[in-house]
Parts: sequence; C-alpha cells; structure tokens
Amino acid sequence: KNKKRIKEELGDLIFASLDVSRKLKLDPELILRNANKKFTQRWKKLENLSKKENINIKDLSIKEYDRLWKMAKNS
Repeated sequence: KNKKRIKEELGDLIFASLDVSRKLKLDPELILRNANKKFTQRWKKLENLSKKENINIKDLSIKEYDRLWKMAKNS
C-alpha cells in the first residue's frame, strides 16, 4: 500500500544486485546496458505483436500482456 516504501525497497534491490555483480568481478554497467537492450528489443516485438492483433497496449489485460511478452521472448 505504501508506494514510496516500495520504490525505496526496489532501489535497494537494484543496488544489491549491482554489489553481487561487482563481487563476482563482473561489470554491472555492462550487465545493465545489456539488460536494457534486451528489454527494449522485446518491448518493440510486443508492440508489433499487439499491432498485428489490433490491440492497444494500454488496453492489455495482464493475461494478454503475459502472452505477448512470452511470444516476444521466444521470437
């Protein structure tokens, strides 16, 4: 119910993930850059799939979103 607290906790989770990558001698910036690139590619695929199905992304139900997201991941 407390969105401010949730945002803080999610931020802490992100920083904890970065600490893990550093301890594993991995470049957290590169990891984040690659994750953003992968997300962007999948999001574009999801947009294209929703257009093909004549569905406005804003109107997607969680179930429809999950279905299209899985399709985008697998293509």
